[in-house]
Amino acid sequence: MRTAIKYILNANPFWVYLKSHYCPKCGKKMRKKYLVSKSICMVLVLMTIMSLTSCTRQREKEYYADANNFITGEGVVDNIIYDENDKDIVLWLSEIDDAYQCSDFIIEGENFSIVLDNGILDKIKVGDTIEFTSAPRYFGNGDFMPLVALSVGDEELLNFEEGHKNLMDLY
Repeated sequence: MRTAIKYILNANPFWVYLKSHYCPKCGKKMRKKYLVSKSICMVLVLMTIMSLTSCTRQREKEYYADANNFITGEGVVDNIIYDENDKDIVLWLSEIDDAYQCSDFIIEGENFSIVLDNGILDKIKVGDTIEFTSAPRYFGNGDFMPLVALSVGDEELLNFEEGHKNLMDLY
């Protein structure tokens, strides 16, 4: 008689090896068996993903640490999202230089407090043209590109030296 195996991923392994019954469809004896190999594979996959994420974060830090990677450009504000809980401001810009790999930028950490104190919410509205400094490379990890300098018209809301230092403090 051939045996059919039923896999239960969340069952206690001691109970699984003791329990057996017959399949109601085919009448064959079934053994419930704990699938250890799948559990080990899942753990290995999760560990690999975590290690790749930390490598990306390290490369991102090294990239942003070099001030020469940042370029200054202009853009038109399409959308502004101010999140007091997360303490960040996200700007979606259009008409930006092609060097930038995406068009969504974030101001967070100490830079958030600085631009808030300088009145960003009153001085920048949808449709305004702003001058900003950011690194053009996007790491593809779901994060926004960080703004380290920002000005509207002749008024500077965040200068590069302070903005870059505060960005590096986040790492």
